[in-house]
Order: sequence, then C-alpha cells, then structure tokens
Amino acid sequence: MRIFKWVVRTAVLLIVLGDAGGVLAQRLLCTQLPPSERERARAAGQCREPAPIIDMAPPRVPDTGDSPISPQIGPGVTRPGSAGSLPVPNVVGRSFDDARNQLTRFTVQRSYRAASEPGGTVLAQAPMAPANIPAGAPVSLVLSDGSLVRVPRVTNVNINEARQRLQKDLDLKAQPVVITSDQRVGTVVEQQPAEGTLVKRGSAVRLQVSAGQEGPELIDVPNVVGLPFDTAKTRLARFSIQRAERPRAGSPKDVPEGQVIEQAPRPPARAAAGSPIVLTVSGAARAVVEIFEMPNVVGRNYMDAARSLAEFKVSRTESQNGRPRDQIISQRPAAGATLLPGDTVALEVSAGPGGDTPATVAGTASAAPAPAPPRVTGGRGVLTGMLAISAAVVLGLIIGGLVMRQILLRQRAVTAADDAITSLSPQGITAVDILLEDEAAAAEREPADKTRSELSQQEERRNDVDQDKTQSS
Repeated sequence: MRIFKWVVRTAVLLIVLGDAGGVLAQRLLCTQLPPSERERARAAGQCREPAPIIDMAPPRVPDTGDSPISPQIGPGVTRPGSAGSLPVPNVVGRSFDDARNQLTRFTVQRSYRAASEPGGTVLAQAPMAPANIPAGAPVSLVLSDGSLVRVPRVTNVNINEARQRLQKDLDLKAQPVVITSDQRVGTVVEQQPAEGTLVKRGSAVRLQVSAGQEGPELIDVPNVVGLPFDTAKTRLARFSIQRAERPRAGSPKDVPEGQVIEQAPRPPARAAAGSPIVLTVSGAARAVVEIFEMPNVVGRNYMDAARSLAEFKVSRTESQNGRPRDQIISQRPAAGATLLPGDTVALEVSAGPGGDTPATVAGTASAAPAPAPPRVTGGRGVLTGMLAISAAVVLGLIIGGLVMRQILLRQRAVTAADDAITSLSPQGITAVDILLEDEAAAAEREPADKTRSELSQQEERRNDVDQDKTQSS
C-alpha cells in the first residue's frame, strides 16, 4: 500500500513539473504583465520581450487589386539546419499580433498595402518559410490596411435594395441615373464598376435605373437671368425653384435688388418636370465701410497729431521724458495698421523733464486736450483692500476651525471619561460627581487651613514682641 501511494505521488509530481515546463515555455510577454511586476519578471526570465517593430515603405508591386505579393528573400538567409540560425515560421494570413508573438526572436519590419482583407492581416512575408536566419535578423511583413472593398452585385434589383447592399458594411454610395428601359420602374439595369471590383471605401457606384419604356418627360429650361425673381419663378412653374441670394456691392451700376443673376442649370439644358432649378438673386446692397491706415505720429506735437486722428478715439498717456513737452513718444497701433472709424489709438506723450505724474486722457481727437488729471489708482487700492479682507476672512475661518476642533476634542474626552467612570462604578458615578465631591472637600478644608494660618500669624507676633523686650533690657 505504501509503495502504491509513493508511485501515485511521484506520478502527480511529474505531471505538475511537466505543466510547469509548458507554462515556462509559453511565457507571457513582458508588456502583458502589470508594471509593478514587469521588472522583476524580466530580471528572473519569467516573461519574454516582444519583437521590435520597424515601419517601412511597402514593396513596389503592380496595383492589380487582388494580385499576390511575393517579396524577395533578403540577405542573411541561410539554408535550413545551418549552425547559429533559427527557423522562420509562416505567418501569412495571420493577424499582426499573432505574427509578432511568433517572431519574438527577430526584428519585425511592417508595411501596409491597400487590400480587402481585414486591417492588420499579413499578406506576405520575407523571408518566406522554410528559411533560417540569425536571431534578431529582420523579417519584413506586408499588412493589409483594409481600405478596399469588393463591389457587390446590385443589378436586376430595386434601387432601394441596391442602396442598402452598397451602404451596409461597405460604405459605398449609389449614384442613380434614370434611363428608358423595358424593365420595371426602379430596377437597376446596369452598374459601374462591375461586380467583384475592388474599390476604396466611400467610393461611388453609378447605377442605371429604369424609368419604364416611356421614361421621364424632358423639358427645355428657359433662360431667366436678368429677370425679376417673381417673373422667373412664373416661367419656371413646372420646376422646383430654389432661391439663393448674393449681396450687391452697392454701386449704382449694379443690378437692382431681387434680380436673377445666375441659374443652374443654364440653357441649353433639358430637365424632367419637377427637377430643382437654383436661382441666385441679388440681395440688399452691402454697407460701405471705410478703412483707414494708421499714420506715423511719433515725434509730432500732440495737438498736430490729434487733428490728423479725428476719425479715431485717442487715449493719451503722459510720462516724464527728456523730450519737449506734448511730443509723442510712442503710438499703438503701429504705423501702417488698418483701422475702422472709432477705433482706439493710444498715444504716449512726453510730460517734459520735470513733468507731473503720468496721466491718461481718453476722448476723440477732435476735442481740445484737457489738462492732464492725476492718474487714478483707486482700482488698484480697491483690489488690494479686497484681497486683504479675503485673507483676513480666510485666516479667521482657519482659527475658528482650530478652536472648534479643540472644544470638540475636549468634549469628547470628557464624554469618554464619563463613560469609563460609569462603567467602572456600580453606583453610576460620573466625572461631574467627582468634581463636586472634590469641591466639597476643598470647602471643608478651607476653614481649618484658615485657622492654622491665623494661629501661625499670632505665634509670629508673640515671638517678635519677646525679641523686642529682650533687646530693650
């Protein structure tokens, strides 16, 4: 029986060791582990590094849609079984993630090519298997970008169903063209590109749709350019009119307001009854806005510059300077800038070598400049006062919070002491009772202490009298 148990335990141990070896052989990628365990597992060899990726341009191949790709085998490829080389697995048809996991011992070079396979599918590889190359050697993979789709068959079906087939999972757009045909009305007679053609997603597919044997009635579109909109609308009564307006420039030579200046389609054109006709009508004249160029007034006298800036709102700022008084030191905006009437122009004027405190005057340049009042600094003072008040309020709230915290802590301590005393005393004595007893005992001791103090003072007086008698005798 003991031998049987020993054999069973040995077999179980061998099975566990075999599973552990399989697990170690299929180590996870280091990038799949949590960051906290990644470095430790990498140092202990419990995970494997992914293959490095190098993006490269796709190989030049004929753009024949679904033509196969056959990259050439690059240098460094050895025959199978050569010393110091590793076999290259076949990863064509696999996803890029699967291919990269199988090529962890090599350097992966990937490129993309327009194809109908799902994005990331390996279309070709170089070198192809079977081949042996050194560890770390490059393996080139051509991947599908998934941008191509195959045009489905939509002929001999209704136009509505054809739209759904093109739109669903393919993102293709239908461009129907009505033609005369003996097929049922709304049936797709012909499609272009043909069925199975590879096209980019979002491409348009031209569909010829049957309108019956007679087909739609085509009417000549009259020319209505230059007519009033109401008159043009009357002439185009059999069509659907869409109006668009274009503002006029305001010149007397321009067309009057409400006149048709363009139409689409234009004659000679034929369209079915009810087709849309777009008429562009002249709208109200735009307001003429005069734009001025900012002159250079630096170095000029303020009064002289104010006359040349009569269209603007002038802001004057004075500062002490070695230049003559009222001479302009700087301007904003700079010379050459475009301005509209009423825009603000800031001028810095010299107050002279001994000028007063800088001042600012805002007003129109046409008005005579007033004496420079002292610069107002009340806004800065108000802001400073508000900041000081806010800081005081915040400091008061912090101090009040600390005081309240101390009070709450003291109350909690008293409550805890009461609970502890109550739990230890069978009579339910509290801390308040103890304090009252202490006060009563102190009151009882106070008369005795007072009596002892008086007796002591009397004894000291007697001693003093005896000493005086002794000294006098």
